[in-house]
Amino acid sequence: MNELLIYLLKTALIQCAMLLCYRMLLQSDTFYKMIRYYFMGGLAFSYIAPLIRFDFRILPSAQNNIPEISYTYIPEMSFPVEQLPQTTALWWQQYSLPDILTAVFVAGAAVMMIRFVIQFLSLASLRTDRKHRHQTYCILDVDAPIKPFSFGKRIYINSKLHSDGELDEIIRHELVHIRQNHSVDIIVAAVNRIIFWWNPFAWILNGDIHNNLEYIVDNEMLLNGTNRKHYQYHLLNINQLTYINNDMANYFNYYNLKKRIEMMNKEKTQPVYKIKWLLAPIGAIVILLAFNAQRAIATNVDFAVTNEIVEITSDTLMINCRCCDDSTRPLIFIDGKEYSSNEVTNLDAYDIHSFSIIKDAAATAVYGDKGKNGVIIVKTKENHKISETKKLLYSMDWLKQTNVKHEPLVIIDEKESNEEELQKLEDIESISVIKDAAATVVYGDKGKNGVIIVKTK
Repeated sequence: MNELLIYLLKTALIQCAMLLCYRMLLQSDTFYKMIRYYFMGGLAFSYIAPLIRFDFRILPSAQNNIPEISYTYIPEMSFPVEQLPQTTALWWQQYSLPDILTAVFVAGAAVMMIRFVIQFLSLASLRTDRKHRHQTYCILDVDAPIKPFSFGKRIYINSKLHSDGELDEIIRHELVHIRQNHSVDIIVAAVNRIIFWWNPFAWILNGDIHNNLEYIVDNEMLLNGTNRKHYQYHLLNINQLTYINNDMANYFNYYNLKKRIEMMNKEKTQPVYKIKWLLAPIGAIVILLAFNAQRAIATNVDFAVTNEIVEITSDTLMINCRCCDDSTRPLIFIDGKEYSSNEVTNLDAYDIHSFSIIKDAAATAVYGDKGKNGVIIVKTKENHKISETKKLLYSMDWLKQTNVKHEPLVIIDEKESNEEELQKLEDIESISVIKDAAATVVYGDKGKNGVIIVKTK
């Protein structure tokens, strides 16, 4: 779920940047067709860019081939409290914040989809016996009190509400929409608004796409010899109609009429200003690098001088345990879960997205007394996981190291078992490790050497 939310956030940020660029640099230009391609290409780019991965690797020099990160270290395995047999999580605690946000997103998108379907079906409900079919389009003269509009290859109009001069301009206007397939742009913008219903920039972008389509048609009408004043007068006259619009349609007087008239009266933008469009590919490259550059960097970090060494090379993250002093070992997290050093040994460096170290007051402020020896936080790339079987083997080795003379208690699916049966398991759902006082409280004297709890699928 986290991956979906991050993807949506990245896409929304790209669309925000695209909209701001349009508003600041391109809105006043009269390159309407170029702006149409800018909108459609920008939307496509916003969905594709977060999926593109670049991997930049800065390897250590030959003189310093294995740099060291020194830190304090703690070996204790950690596990969610709800996995312990004596506790049961409340139902509402089972859902994380990403789960809740995902549910809200899906619910909102479902409502918007229903709205979209209703609007689409409302077009089909406009029936009439007066159809004028032509080779590439069809005019439907309906009885309903509607504003004239087009969708797909059809023009919807109530001829009783308009003069002959208005009807001629309306039909020629809507034919431009039909010939240039503007309904495709409207559907794309509508679908984008369904997905990003929570993003105000998606709603603004939807309006700007509609407006630009009208600028294109208005410009075509004037280039084809339509009288500017008469055309604008007819727009104002039809604007007096108070009938409800459908967002799925291309209306003759749709959206900001005042702005449309201003753009019709505006002088044409000089071709030299097209140089601004060079910023579009540059911006796309910057976005790709900003969102998707992954770097595995070998570097030296001065954290603490102890006997524990973390080695980052171009191939492997090595955690060499040379000390068994529990009082000096730090907390280790991988992708938000606590692990022992054995479990992160030989972790492929190319699977690491980021590597952070927190120490001193900053560590204890966040993690309490458990972070007093420092905290190592490793975030891996999406597809990397430490398998449950591997985790099981590490757990066994670690407990044997801490209890050399005694075997830990093994519980498989709430039944007492042994190490031989444990190593035969394949379909493991979860593993928990308990030691010290927590083990003896639950399992009595049997748990004094530690307990491994395994739940199979």
